[in-house]
Amino acid sequence: MRRQLGAELQALRTLAGLTQRDLQDAIGLGQVAVSRIERGERLPTRDQVQAWVHRTAAAAEVVERVVALAEAAHGATTPWPDLDDAPHLQGVAGRREVAASLVRGWTTEFLPGLLQTAQYARQLFPLVDPYGSIDHAASVAARLERQQVLFEPGRRFEFLIAEHLLSWSPGPGVLPAQLDRIVSVATLETVEVRVLPSKRTGTPGWHSFAMFTAADDGAVFVTTELLHGGQELHDRDVVGLYERLWTSLWESALSERDSVELIRGLIG
Repeated sequence: MRRQLGAELQALRTLAGLTQRDLQDAIGLGQVAVSRIERGERLPTRDQVQAWVHRTAAAAEVVERVVALAEAAHGATTPWPDLDDAPHLQGVAGRREVAASLVRGWTTEFLPGLLQTAQYARQLFPLVDPYGSIDHAASVAARLERQQVLFEPGRRFEFLIAEHLLSWSPGPGVLPAQLDRIVSVATLETVEVRVLPSKRTGTPGWHSFAMFTAADDGAVFVTTELLHGGQELHDRDVVGLYERLWTSLWESALSERDSVELIRGLIG
């Protein structure tokens, strides 16, 4: 649905004789962001869609159709087979990470992809492929390639991990090397890892989600993963809910030092 919306917005711009640069001031985004919207890689906010169609002076019936499409896109869950044109589903995640200056992720089901070893990922993919449509070998290779973003200066990654995930393994013999990998990555200046204790009082964890702060304009959006598909949330009020939840969980977690010591203890 994002791709359909992007194609509609691109058509409106082209018919109006406007360039991507012409739309920058109208919608408050840079040219890169405009391009990503038209390719369906970024979901514009409702206000941005309204500003877009207003700038293109589209007919009333066209405006109504595009705005309705935008509303549907904001509430849609995209099935995994439709999320990317590659058979490994890593392209969308990789583009989000590359375009972000800050990535914050809270996980309750399995360890974050950016922290996974090849062995962990290889055992995990068959367990998280409900449609049976993923090329598992390609997925492992693409996931490892994505991890190079962790070493790029000027970025920030904050990983919040539920404690029980440190004891769960997708296959035999996987966990020791995986825990050692987390300890190693935690030493990077771009990365902070915290563990949320199972024994605690306070805000419930609800479910896994990730928040991305765009490098070009500072906009924040949220992604969630369900069994049958994923959601990308841009509504400011909804994003605010997740930001407040993140702050509460992050402050309830162990410090990075204590988190690393806990993981080292499990390795031993």
